[in-house]
Amino acid sequence: MVYLIHLLEAVLAVNLLVLVHEAGHLLVARAFRVPSLRFSLGLGPRLFGLKYKGTDYCVAAVPIGGFVQLAQGHQHDSHTSCMDCVSTWKRMLIFLAGPAANLLFVVFLFWLVYSVIGYRDHEPVVAAVAPGSAEAIAGIEPEDRILQVDGRRIITWSQLVLAFEKEYIYLIIRKLCS
Repeated sequence: MVYLIHLLEAVLAVNLLVLVHEAGHLLVARAFRVPSLRFSLGLGPRLFGLKYKGTDYCVAAVPIGGFVQLAQGHQHDSHTSCMDCVSTWKRMLIFLAGPAANLLFVVFLFWLVYSVIGYRDHEPVVAAVAPGSAEAIAGIEPEDRILQVDGRRIITWSQLVLAFEKEYIYLIIRKLCS
C-alpha cells in the first residue's frame, strides 16, 4: 500500500511539472497571438475537460505527460498567427518558455519552502567521541556543547565546520609558506 501511495505522489509531482511546463508554452504563444487548440494534461483519448476561448482544456486517459496543440498550417484569422507564420525568434521563445517556466517554478518553490519553513541548523553538540581520538585526548566528551573556536563564538554546527575549515586552510598555507 505504501508503494502505491508513493507511485501516486510521483505521478502527481510529474503532472504538476508537466502542467507548469505546458502552461509556459501556452502563455508565451498567447502573448504572440498564436491560438491554442488543445491543452491536455495526460496523453491519449480525452476523458473530460472544458472549452474556453477556443481552447480545449482537458484531462486525458494516460496520467503522465501532456501537451499544448498550437495552431499550425495557417489555421488562423487575420488577428492571430500560427506557428508556421510567426518569426523564428518568436517560435524559439515559445519553445523555450516550457523549460523556463519549470525553472521559475522550482526557484519559487525553494523560496516558498525557505521563507515558510526556514533553514534549520543543528546546535554544536558532540554526539560521540572515539576512544584514543584527538577529541578524547583533548577532554571532549559526548553531549559537550562547543561554544567557541579560536575566540570566535559558535552558535550552529555549520559555523563550527566553517571555523575548522578556515583553521585547516590557514595551517596548510602556513606550512606551504614556511
